[in-house]
Amino acid sequence: MEKIKGWFLKIGIFRSVIVLVFLTIIISVLLTIGIMLLTSGKITRPGIIATVVTPGATTAFFSIIILKLLFDLDETEQKFKNLSRQDDLTGISNRGAFIEIAERELDRAIRYGVEFSIVLFDINEFKHINDRFGYAVGDKMLQEIAHQCQVRIRNTDHIARWGGDEFVVLVPQSEDVDLEQYCTRIIQIIRNIHLIDNTQSIRVSASIGVKRFTDDVTTIDEILNMADRDMYQIKDENRFKW
Repeated sequence: MEKIKGWFLKIGIFRSVIVLVFLTIIISVLLTIGIMLLTSGKITRPGIIATVVTPGATTAFFSIIILKLLFDLDETEQKFKNLSRQDDLTGISNRGAFIEIAERELDRAIRYGVEFSIVLFDINEFKHINDRFGYAVGDKMLQEIAHQCQVRIRNTDHIARWGGDEFVVLVPQSEDVDLEQYCTRIIQIIRNIHLIDNTQSIRVSASIGVKRFTDDVTTIDEILNMADRDMYQIKDENRFKW
Protein backbone atom coordinates (compact mmCIF):
# COMPACT_ATOMS: atom_id res chain seq x y z
CA MET A 1 0.00 0.00 0.00
CA GLU A 2 2.83 2.38 0.87
CA LYS A 3 4.46 1.71 -2.51
CA ILE A 4 1.21 2.57 -4.33
CA LYS A 5 0.86 5.74 -2.27
CA GLY A 6 4.45 6.70 -3.00
CA TRP A 7 3.94 6.11 -6.72
CA PHE A 8 0.86 8.38 -6.82
CA LEU A 9 2.71 11.08 -4.89
CA LYS A 10 5.60 10.82 -7.31
CA ILE A 11 3.59 11.26 -10.52
CA GLY A 12 1.30 14.02 -9.16
CA ILE A 13 -2.46 14.56 -8.93
CA PHE A 14 -3.15 15.17 -12.64
CA ARG A 15 -1.43 12.02 -13.88
CA SER A 16 -2.81 9.99 -10.98
CA VAL A 17 -6.37 10.97 -11.92
CA ILE A 18 -5.78 9.99 -15.57
CA VAL A 19 -4.41 6.60 -14.49
CA LEU A 20 -7.33 5.92 -12.14
CA VAL A 21 -9.93 7.00 -14.73
CA PHE A 22 -8.28 4.84 -17.40
CA LEU A 23 -8.16 1.78 -15.12
CA THR A 24 -11.75 2.31 -14.00
CA ILE A 25 -12.99 2.55 -17.59
CA ILE A 26 -11.13 -0.63 -18.63
CA ILE A 27 -12.50 -2.58 -15.66
CA SER A 28 -16.03 -1.19 -16.21
CA VAL A 29 -15.98 -2.04 -19.95
CA LEU A 30 -14.72 -5.57 -19.34
CA LEU A 31 -17.36 -6.19 -16.67
CA THR A 32 -20.13 -4.74 -18.87
CA ILE A 33 -19.09 -6.84 -21.87
CA GLY A 34 -19.08 -9.91 -19.68
CA ILE A 35 -22.54 -9.16 -18.30
CA MET A 36 -23.94 -8.43 -21.80
CA LEU A 37 -22.59 -11.66 -23.19
CA LEU A 38 -23.98 -13.64 -20.29
CA THR A 39 -27.43 -12.05 -20.33
CA SER A 40 -28.26 -11.20 -23.95
CA GLY A 41 -25.40 -12.78 -25.88
CA LYS A 42 -24.54 -9.55 -27.68
CA ILE A 43 -22.67 -6.29 -27.13
CA THR A 44 -24.58 -3.02 -27.68
CA ARG A 45 -23.03 0.35 -28.52
CA PRO A 46 -25.18 2.37 -26.04
CA GLY A 47 -24.17 0.03 -23.27
CA ILE A 48 -20.48 0.44 -24.05
CA ILE A 49 -20.82 4.24 -24.29
CA ALA A 50 -22.60 4.38 -20.93
CA THR A 51 -19.95 2.14 -19.45
CA VAL A 52 -17.18 4.50 -20.57
CA VAL A 53 -18.81 7.87 -19.79
CA THR A 54 -20.43 7.21 -16.42
CA PRO A 55 -17.49 5.65 -14.50
CA GLY A 56 -15.03 7.95 -16.24
CA ALA A 57 -16.79 11.09 -15.03
CA THR A 58 -17.52 9.86 -11.51
CA THR A 59 -14.05 8.40 -11.05
CA ALA A 60 -12.40 11.64 -12.16
CA PHE A 61 -14.49 13.65 -9.68
CA PHE A 62 -13.91 11.41 -6.67
CA SER A 63 -10.27 10.76 -7.58
CA ILE A 64 -9.50 14.48 -7.49
CA ILE A 65 -11.02 14.77 -4.01
CA ILE A 66 -9.35 11.65 -2.63
CA LEU A 67 -5.94 12.36 -4.15
CA LYS A 68 -6.07 15.98 -2.96
CA LEU A 69 -6.64 14.69 0.57
CA LEU A 70 -3.81 12.18 0.10
CA PHE A 71 -1.37 14.87 -1.04
CA ASP A 72 -2.42 17.23 1.76
CA LEU A 73 -1.97 14.43 4.29
CA ASP A 74 1.50 13.64 2.97
CA GLU A 75 2.48 17.31 3.12
CA THR A 76 1.26 17.51 6.72
CA GLU A 77 3.17 14.36 7.65
CA GLN A 78 6.35 15.87 6.17
CA LYS A 79 5.83 19.06 8.16
CA PHE A 80 5.37 17.12 11.40
CA LYS A 81 8.43 15.01 10.58
CA ASN A 82 10.52 18.13 10.02
CA LEU A 83 9.23 19.68 13.24
CA SER A 84 10.11 16.54 15.20
CA ARG A 85 13.72 16.92 14.02
CA GLN A 86 13.91 20.63 14.82
CA ASP A 87 14.73 22.36 18.09
CA ASP A 88 11.69 24.40 19.15
CA LEU A 89 13.66 27.41 20.38
CA THR A 90 16.50 27.87 17.89
CA GLY A 91 15.11 26.25 14.73
CA ILE A 92 18.25 24.20 14.15
CA SER A 93 18.38 20.40 14.42
CA ASN A 94 17.65 18.80 17.75
CA ARG A 95 19.56 16.04 19.55
CA GLY A 96 17.70 13.16 17.87
CA ALA A 97 18.18 14.53 14.36
CA PHE A 98 21.87 15.12 15.00
CA ILE A 99 22.42 11.55 16.19
CA GLU A 100 20.77 10.20 13.01
CA ILE A 101 23.05 12.30 10.81
CA ALA A 102 26.14 11.44 12.87
CA GLU A 103 25.35 7.72 12.74
CA ARG A 104 25.22 7.88 8.92
CA GLU A 105 28.52 9.75 8.88
CA LEU A 106 30.08 7.13 11.16
CA ASP A 107 28.95 4.34 8.82
CA ARG A 108 30.45 6.23 5.89
CA ALA A 109 33.70 6.75 7.76
CA ILE A 110 34.01 3.06 8.65
CA ARG A 111 33.09 1.90 5.15
CA TYR A 112 35.14 4.34 3.06
CA GLY A 113 37.82 5.47 5.47
CA VAL A 114 36.83 9.15 5.41
CA GLU A 115 37.35 11.22 8.52
CA PHE A 116 34.91 13.39 10.42
CA SER A 117 35.01 15.29 13.70
CA ILE A 118 32.53 16.36 16.35
CA VAL A 119 32.74 19.71 18.13
CA LEU A 120 30.83 20.21 21.38
CA PHE A 121 30.51 23.56 23.15
CA ASP A 122 28.46 25.20 25.85
CA ILE A 123 27.99 28.75 27.09
CA ASN A 124 29.93 29.71 30.21
CA GLU A 125 27.91 30.84 33.23
CA PHE A 126 24.72 30.87 31.18
CA LYS A 127 22.62 30.52 34.33
CA HIS A 128 23.87 33.98 35.31
CA ILE A 129 22.33 35.41 32.10
CA ASN A 130 18.96 33.86 32.91
CA ASP A 131 19.07 34.91 36.58
CA ARG A 132 20.14 38.50 35.92
CA PHE A 133 18.33 39.39 32.69
CA GLY A 134 15.51 36.84 32.56
CA TYR A 135 14.77 33.76 30.48
CA ALA A 136 13.52 35.78 27.50
CA VAL A 137 16.98 37.34 27.11
CA GLY A 138 18.61 33.94 27.65
CA ASP A 139 16.44 32.40 24.94
CA LYS A 140 17.26 35.23 22.56
CA MET A 141 20.97 34.69 23.20
CA LEU A 142 20.68 30.98 22.38
CA GLN A 143 18.77 31.80 19.21
CA GLU A 144 21.44 34.28 18.13
CA ILE A 145 24.27 31.83 18.88
CA ALA A 146 22.54 29.12 16.83
CA HIS A 147 21.93 31.50 13.93
CA GLN A 148 25.40 33.06 13.85
CA CYS A 149 27.15 29.70 14.05
CA GLN A 150 24.91 28.13 11.42
CA VAL A 151 25.54 30.85 8.83
CA ARG A 152 29.29 30.97 9.47
CA ILE A 153 30.31 27.33 9.51
CA ARG A 154 30.88 25.41 6.27
CA ASN A 155 27.84 24.46 4.23
CA THR A 156 28.72 20.78 4.69
CA ASP A 157 28.86 21.05 8.49
CA HIS A 158 25.82 20.43 10.65
CA ILE A 159 25.02 22.22 13.91
CA ALA A 160 22.41 21.11 16.43
CA ARG A 161 21.27 22.08 19.89
CA TRP A 162 22.40 19.31 22.19
CA GLY A 163 20.35 20.53 25.12
CA GLY A 164 20.14 23.55 27.41
CA ASP A 165 23.04 25.82 26.48
CA GLU A 166 25.03 23.07 24.75
CA PHE A 167 25.53 22.84 21.00
CA VAL A 168 27.20 20.25 18.80
CA VAL A 169 28.69 20.46 15.31
CA LEU A 170 29.39 17.61 12.91
CA VAL A 171 32.38 18.36 10.68
CA PRO A 172 32.46 15.87 7.76
CA GLN A 173 35.63 15.26 5.76
CA SER A 174 37.76 16.93 8.42
CA GLU A 175 41.09 15.51 7.22
CA ASP A 176 42.20 18.89 5.92
CA VAL A 177 40.46 20.97 8.57
CA ASP A 178 42.61 22.73 11.18
CA LEU A 179 40.40 21.91 14.14
CA GLU A 180 42.22 24.27 16.48
CA GLN A 181 41.51 27.12 14.10
CA TYR A 182 37.97 25.86 13.55
CA CYS A 183 37.21 25.86 17.28
CA THR A 184 38.86 29.24 17.78
CA ARG A 185 36.59 30.63 15.05
CA ILE A 186 33.47 29.30 16.78
CA ILE A 187 34.61 30.80 20.07
CA GLN A 188 35.18 34.13 18.34
CA ILE A 189 31.75 34.02 16.68
CA ILE A 190 30.18 33.59 20.11
CA ARG A 191 32.33 36.30 21.70
CA ASN A 192 31.26 38.77 19.01
CA ILE A 193 27.58 38.28 19.76
CA HIS A 194 26.07 40.90 22.01
CA LEU A 195 22.52 41.75 23.00
CA ILE A 196 21.27 45.07 24.34
CA ASP A 197 18.98 44.98 27.37
CA ASN A 198 18.04 48.37 28.83
CA THR A 199 21.13 49.92 27.22
CA GLN A 200 23.34 47.24 28.77
CA SER A 201 25.45 45.12 26.40
CA ILE A 202 25.33 41.40 27.12
CA ARG A 203 28.16 39.17 25.91
CA VAL A 204 29.02 35.52 26.55
CA SER A 205 31.91 33.12 26.10
CA ALA A 206 32.01 29.38 25.56
CA SER A 207 34.00 26.27 26.40
CA ILE A 208 34.63 23.86 23.56
CA GLY A 209 35.79 20.30 23.04
CA VAL A 210 36.52 18.36 19.86
CA LYS A 211 37.19 14.78 18.82
CA ARG A 212 38.26 13.35 15.48
CA PHE A 213 37.04 9.97 14.29
CA THR A 214 39.68 7.27 14.67
CA ASP A 215 39.67 3.58 13.78
CA ASP A 216 39.37 2.54 17.43
CA VAL A 217 36.06 4.40 17.81
CA THR A 218 32.96 2.33 17.09
CA THR A 219 30.05 4.48 18.27
CA ILE A 220 28.96 8.10 18.17
CA ASP A 221 28.55 8.02 21.95
CA GLU A 222 32.29 7.37 22.33
CA ILE A 223 33.18 10.39 20.20
CA LEU A 224 30.68 12.60 22.02
CA ASN A 225 31.93 11.49 25.43
CA MET A 226 35.52 12.27 24.45
CA ALA A 227 34.55 15.70 23.16
CA ASP A 228 32.50 16.27 26.32
CA ARG A 229 35.46 15.39 28.58
CA ASP A 230 37.67 17.71 26.55
CA MET A 231 35.14 20.53 26.92
CA TYR A 232 34.78 20.15 30.69
CA GLN A 233 38.52 19.93 31.18
CA ILE A 234 38.83 23.29 29.44
CA LYS A 235 35.99 24.67 31.59
CA ASP A 236 37.59 23.41 34.81
CA GLU A 237 40.88 25.02 33.88
CA ASN A 238 39.15 28.31 33.12
CA ARG A 239 40.41 28.17 29.53
CA PHE A 240 37.43 29.64 27.74
CA LYS A 241 38.94 29.24 24.32
CA TRP A 242 40.37 26.40 22.30
